[in-house]
Amino acid sequence: MRGGGDQIGGPPPFQKKDRSRFLSMLDEMVTRVKRAG
Repeated sequence: MRGGGDQIGGPPPFQKKDRSRFLSMLDEMVTRVKRAG
């Protein structure tokens, strides 16, 4: 299936706001881990 190159669906690509929110949350998690470590 993959080899054929067919698009079989899945989640839509990230919008700018989604990417921004994701990076913000990721940064927050990394900061928490660094503080706890």
